[in-house]
Amino acid sequence: MRTGGPPHSRPKIPRIINLFGDGGRYAGQIRNADTHEMHFFRYSFDDYMSVDPTGVSYRANKENLRETVEEAYLGGYDACACDSNDALLLQFFAQKRGFAPITFLINDVDKFEMAGWVNNFIRHYYQEDVFQHFASSPRNCWMHIIKSRSKFYTALGIVEANLFYIPMSEAAIEFTFPGFFKSYHADETGSHGRFKNKIIAVGTHNRDYETLVKAATIAGVEVHIITNLKINPPIEAAGVFWHDSLPEADFNSAIRDAKCIVIPLRVDNRASGQMGCAIAMKMGKAVVTTRCESVCDHILDGKTGFLYTNGSAEELAKVLRKVSGSTDALKRVGDNARKRERALSAVASESISRFLDRVSLR
Repeated sequence: MRTGGPPHSRPKIPRIINLFGDGGRYAGQIRNADTHEMHFFRYSFDDYMSVDPTGVSYRANKENLRETVEEAYLGGYDACACDSNDALLLQFFAQKRGFAPITFLINDVDKFEMAGWVNNFIRHYYQEDVFQHFASSPRNCWMHIIKSRSKFYTALGIVEANLFYIPMSEAAIEFTFPGFFKSYHADETGSHGRFKNKIIAVGTHNRDYETLVKAATIAGVEVHIITNLKINPPIEAAGVFWHDSLPEADFNSAIRDAKCIVIPLRVDNRASGQMGCAIAMKMGKAVVTTRCESVCDHILDGKTGFLYTNGSAEELAKVLRKVSGSTDALKRVGDNARKRERALSAVASESISRFLDRVSLR
């Protein structure tokens, strides 16, 4: 997707409020594309609530929650994009205040695990079970990023017409963060900086850096880790270098310059790691990651990347040794990865267009 010009120079397009957390990194930004505007609000779930799986123990910032509900429902947006736990909570309190329904694009990343916690909270304190209505509401559009999970959603009563398979890819990233790849397109040659020909690991959420550090030590391979250091404090080890999260342009440059990318994941219900995979694959980089459902649409072992068994430092060490000295194999896998990302991006583009068409008709 291309980044558009100023709003006044273009026809009216959907305005979407996005409750994307990431420590407030995007809070307050407005990003314009030819097809839509993405408005990043200053709050997301962690800013207004925490709740345990039973729903009994919780903490809430009522002011932040009130502001978020009012902004989403009264701010003149055409849709709200958020995770399923955000959506369930906001819709419940909006209904309590008598607000008219709005369209949601809901990214469910954990098979409703945290949404279930919110529903338990509502059941315990308000004696209402709203989950089934939430799942079947015609105003809720469900974005899923793992193809095989579609049957899980339809079994819960979500109709096919409300399911949008949007695999993480250039199209998906540009939809959520318009202009994300602008710096990449502006300088295809790379920055030849500090990450040139280095093995780098990326990402913050659901990462298993303990196993990676052990594997790097076993393999005697140098690894650079780029992550939010507040969430993932450095683990000291020889040959392992830690770097705090980078701005988009620098992050893209680091991946473009790298020898290959490592995304060590923890295996649970949460879908994670796809964004890092997609960025690396678009740039023709081989990805080393955990064998798990989260990346099954992206990484085919030995073809579009390399997989290792969850938690196995020894197996990951073997892969690190392999990629550290295998230029031809990395190029072949990287070329295949680029082709795979393009195919996924085409699928995502169709689903995104279908969603935007629906929002535009409201």
